[in-house]
Amino acid sequence: MTYSENQVRHLYVLDGTDVSAQDFKPVGVSTLAAAPMNFALSKTKDGECVYLQYNGAGGVTRSDLIPIKNILYAHKTTAAEMAKKLKTATIAVTATSTDGDENTTVDKGTYIVRIVIYNYVGMADEDKYFKYGQVTSNGNLSVADFYTKMKDSLLKNLSKEVGKLFNVDLVENNNVPVGIKITEVE
Repeated sequence: MTYSENQVRHLYVLDGTDVSAQDFKPVGVSTLAAAPMNFALSKTKDGECVYLQYNGAGGVTRSDLIPIKNILYAHKTTAAEMAKKLKTATIAVTATSTDGDENTTVDKGTYIVRIVIYNYVGMADEDKYFKYGQVTSNGNLSVADFYTKMKDSLLKNLSKEVGKLFNVDLVENNNVPVGIKITEVE
């Protein structure tokens, strides 16, 4: 059999007691000499291989034997560092005022918020998910009412979905809406 140099790469996500990287460091590889890592490893009797034990469908199971001499690199990454940050968007409008006072009304017109998620179901370019929110202003619509109506429009459009994809909330300052926050659901 012929093996290429980079034929197989394994990623193991482990949870267990701290074991020093020094415990399974192959001779001459200095990249493993880092601080303690959260590995739950066991060594074979001859000390040349390590393996992981975990609860599988049939009870306690072990991973493949990993020859210590083949370990090139080990790195500790916490769950917080690997966490996917949820996407958030805040919507705000520029209000107008005819008397020079604080901006209190929204310009006349129709305002549309379009949410597009690409590769939603099938992971193909054709698979797109569209949701809309719409508010029409006659020029006398207050900013607070605009945000409330846009939130209600978005929630009504999103309510028809089987699975909730977004949270829509008002951003408030002293109990007065100053924006809309759309957050991806985990």
